[in-house]
Amino acid sequence: MNILLIGTTGYIGHVLAQHLAASGHHVLGVTRQNNVAAQLAGIGVELLLAPGGFGDADLLIAKAAECDAVIDVAAHNLSEHASFMLKLPGDLSPGKVLISTTGCFFYGDV
Repeated sequence: MNILLIGTTGYIGHVLAQHLAASGHHVLGVTRQNNVAAQLAGIGVELLLAPGGFGDADLLIAKAAECDAVIDVAAHNLSEHASFMLKLPGDLSPGKVLISTTGCFFYGDV
């Protein structure tokens, strides 16, 4: 399965990325940090650099359309995340999987 994993280097994401890659899935790991490319390659994850996070919605949505599943485990800025999540479902084909959860949220101004 081709999986777009948002939040690949975070608290939940790095463990999930390792598990998915070890299970034979192709993982396209989204990160805002270019310096983690070697770390991701070392666990069998392809890097997708999105320095703007959810602000790079067009890039993320285009890549999501190429994948079988989108798993979002990133820490969220509520306004950016809401905007992204409102755009995404219309670009996913029927039968694709969308999972979104997080270990933390930001409330108010950050």
